[in-house]
Amino acid sequence: KRTYLHQYLSELFVKTTVSELKKAAYMPKEDGDAFSKELFEEPEIVPYIPSFIKAKEGMSGTDRGSAYHKVMELLDFTAFCGIASDTTKESDERYKKIMQELHTQADTMEAGGKLSHEWRGAVSADKLCAFLQTNLAKRMMAAAAKKKLYKEQPFVLGLSADRVKESFPDTEMVLMQGIIDVYFEEEDGIVVADY
Repeated sequence: KRTYLHQYLSELFVKTTVSELKKAAYMPKEDGDAFSKELFEEPEIVPYIPSFIKAKEGMSGTDRGSAYHKVMELLDFTAFCGIASDTTKESDERYKKIMQELHTQADTMEAGGKLSHEWRGAVSADKLCAFLQTNLAKRMMAAAAKKKLYKEQPFVLGLSADRVKESFPDTEMVLMQGIIDVYFEEEDGIVVADY
């Protein structure tokens, strides 16, 4: 009887996503190791739900998160540069100007077919307005003005397998892939943000 020489590598996968690693980190370990789970599941079949029932159910948290991501991806931060950082204006006046620009951009997104009416309704303009007055948003605006703001950027990163799971050998490599929500360049380095 022959024994497989590399049996210790039987659980090692060569490619994963950030989302799968996050799921694995929070999965209960009762059913065996989280990393031994199937990495590529069959897509979930979503049954047809008539619109009159859908309206009663409301939007799921996942859909709402996707709506915010889409708006943040499409938002033209350069349009807010002068408005959000203008400290000479009273906060009420600044708020009105930011809200006006948000609605103008949302109208354009919806009219261009880039944002559905349902998703637009799921995104709070007030929350976006509050965000646009934060230090992070102002830094994003400054980077956008210099054309150094990058949104929804895919990446692939090679990691030593033991960094993914201690029992994996350090001589093997695992490719991790994902999408960075936003990153931007500043004088002293790169800033990465996750919505």
